[in-house]
Amino acid sequence: MEKLESEEMQEILEKMCSDYEKRKLQKLGANMQSIDAMKFSAAQLSELRLALEKNQRIDTMMNQDLDVLEMQFKRTKSDEDTVILGEYEKEGFDYLQLHVIALGLNAKVDYKVYADRRFMAEQMKQIRLGLEHEVDTSLYRSISYDWYQMEQIRIGLEDHIDARRYANPEFDHVVMREIRKGIVENIDLLPLAQRGLNGPVLEVIRHYLRIGIDLIPYTNRRFDSEQLEEIGLAKRNRVDLAPFCSEEFHGIQLREIRLGLENGVDATIYAKNCYNWYQMREIRLGLEQQLDVSCYARPLFTWQQMQEIRFGLEEGLDVGTYNSVMYSAKQMKERRIKLEEQEEILFTEEQQRQIILGLEAGLDVNLYAKPELSASEMEHYRIELLEQTIA
Repeated sequence: MEKLESEEMQEILEKMCSDYEKRKLQKLGANMQSIDAMKFSAAQLSELRLALEKNQRIDTMMNQDLDVLEMQFKRTKSDEDTVILGEYEKEGFDYLQLHVIALGLNAKVDYKVYADRRFMAEQMKQIRLGLEHEVDTSLYRSISYDWYQMEQIRIGLEDHIDARRYANPEFDHVVMREIRKGIVENIDLLPLAQRGLNGPVLEVIRHYLRIGIDLIPYTNRRFDSEQLEEIGLAKRNRVDLAPFCSEEFHGIQLREIRLGLENGVDATIYAKNCYNWYQMREIRLGLEQQLDVSCYARPLFTWQQMQEIRFGLEEGLDVGTYNSVMYSAKQMKERRIKLEEQEEILFTEEQQRQIILGLEAGLDVNLYAKPELSASEMEHYRIELLEQTIA
């Protein structure tokens, strides 16, 4: 219902804006019959109006299939640009490419070096930006590079570093970025990139080298970035993760092992590949609270079942009544809540009366205020204590 109301409101606003733009266009002397014959949006009508307000021709914009950006481009180019760009338009350049050429014309750079239809507009943009910053764009002015790669080479050149070291089409832009940042920080990551290590791995290695932790030896075992991150954190926090550094453990599993070690628990109890990280977390949390996790540290339990048993142990409940794989996590939760409710009602109304009577008489009710005693037994103990007091 809310979605329908929102759509209706948008339609109303669109119509209001369109009507406003049409009134303005009519005052500017536009051919409203031609405009009404087309299904222009309010944004398109706005572009037509802005053009007429500057005494510009709108005949090239009279096409409802043009998007707003294309109309904006046609509106903002100068007469001189129009002649030059018209030639490129005839050659098949799209309006986004033409827009980058126009920006080059305005910036008075040699736009011809990137006026190549094989370049996407974003690639042309990176070359234009390089020209504007007076760097040698020939290093990356090639269709072999995507625009992300071009950007990394351009930034390196602008920062006056040797971008030739990573100007290799085989390196993706993330690898290029890390090598570039490494050069700035005096960290040589090129040999690792040449070995085929990916960008995220290089990023982790660079980060830890900056703080004096060398993770390069671990790259021989093909750890991924998440695994390396946990190894790095363990080294930084001075815990020995080495016995658990196995490619079989995902990074998030190593995280649970690391957290356990940092909190002083025996991580060997759950550092097993038969547990996923959710299960590892439940066992770790139980160990940190000094619970007897042996009753739920079993691979057959889902982590949700483990959680329900852990919650029960935290409340001091008799989890033996539901810690079985035959019960779903939902059923376990229902049984746990029932046990909690039973625990809350410790004494019957008559038992409570005997305790209150004892308190009123100034007796030590701790001697008989026990749920396992019946009300009559409590009464017997109360009277006995009362007689001892009188005597």
